[in-house]
Amino acid sequence: MILTPQKKSKLTSNELNRVIETLQRGDVIAMPTETVYGLAADAENLEAIKKIFALKGRPIDHPLILHIGDKKDLEKYAVNIPSFALILADCIWPGPLTIVLKKSARVSDLITANQDTVAIRMPSHPIALQILKNFAHGLVAPSANKFGHISPTTAQHVYDEFGENIPIIIDGGSTKVGIESTILNLTSEVPTILRPGIISKKMLENILGIKILSNNEAPIKNQPKVSGSLKSHYAPKTKTIVIDGAKLKTGVNELQKSKKIAVLSQQKKPAQFNGVWLIMSKNPNTAAQKLYKQLRELDRLKLDLIIIENVDDSDQWSGIKDRITRASVSF
Repeated sequence: MILTPQKKSKLTSNELNRVIETLQRGDVIAMPTETVYGLAADAENLEAIKKIFALKGRPIDHPLILHIGDKKDLEKYAVNIPSFALILADCIWPGPLTIVLKKSARVSDLITANQDTVAIRMPSHPIALQILKNFAHGLVAPSANKFGHISPTTAQHVYDEFGENIPIIIDGGSTKVGIESTILNLTSEVPTILRPGIISKKMLENILGIKILSNNEAPIKNQPKVSGSLKSHYAPKTKTIVIDGAKLKTGVNELQKSKKIAVLSQQKKPAQFNGVWLIMSKNPNTAAQKLYKQLRELDRLKLDLIIIENVDDSDQWSGIKDRITRASVSF
């Protein structure tokens, strides 16, 4: 069921107690974060964690992100914490950055896919923080959708995926960031972005004052496996392709002769196009906030094809480019 708090930014005492009790008995809830909605469970309860894998249909070798409500909790779940981690925690947390560290003995191999590293973040949504600060343990909280599908940015999206199979879906409004957190590996010789997001490479370099590698600059075989790293991910059920802007209108004209198509583009809808055409913002923050909502809207149409106009290769668009690339195939 969907729990709609009296305030979108805070649970009442009764609402909070109900959520905490649900987590304590090993059940899964759906909660809002600033990035996407997550399926949350007690990070120290193996049976609860297994429920997440079962609900999502998630491969057991795909690790989870562990969420904390206080920077001090890093010491519970990680060891050999480098100074860079503390600097980033002070500058960005709570916020959409996940850091990969060496795990403590307290972290189950089920969370880390049998790796010796753990991905940790502190979300900024006030309801997520309220729950984390009042629960005894950290929470694992992957996106609240079936594995590989479009991530949810509203409580209704979660309900559309799972219905009544989730005891509590907390409605905290539309997410402000809209795509998953940046994941930064701090266990390698050079800090390396394993999944781009709104926190960009340049932002991280400015904070740390050092060179950081992007996910395509370092050998992946030497990096930990992390959430959202599969080639196909965040995908609509409708076949989706990405086309460069210069080829978009020609490609659309040819494809609509034989297929029912929809388009997500920064360009205006051409007069000769007779399908659904949604506009992607030219502001990367706004585009990210709306991306999954727009893809879900197009996916519901059950057409033959969704076409997304490619975005540029600049650092500020890297998170969006990553998501649309994983959601599509080459054209």
